[in-house]
Amino acid sequence: MIEFDAVGDRLYSFDMKPTAHIKISRGVCSGRPRVAGTRIRVQNNVVWSEQGETPDEIDAAYPQLSLVSVHAALAFYYDNREAMDTMIVEDRDFISTAQHQAGVSID
Repeated sequence: MIEFDAVGDRLYSFDMKPTAHIKISRGVCSGRPRVAGTRIRVQNNVVWSEQGETPDEIDAAYPQLSLVSVHAALAFYYDNREAMDTMIVEDRDFISTAQHQAGVSID
């Protein structure tokens, strides 16, 4: 298990270590787990999957990804679901707050 101080004092614990396909780097994507060699975060793959896109469709839509890296991102998510879900909720809350403060409503 690794712990990573990605956002301020908040520590995220990951059961699955970064691999050849998944990297975690301070200062890149706010320290969020991402597909190696890209700035596409694991959580982006998860959200696309939740929206009904298949791994093949995600791979086809993003040429910098491979089918293997999409599956690796989803595997990383499922191995670290609690921490990843927390990150996703935090990002959604941040966006919602920023939109509210800017007077923007996106439905």
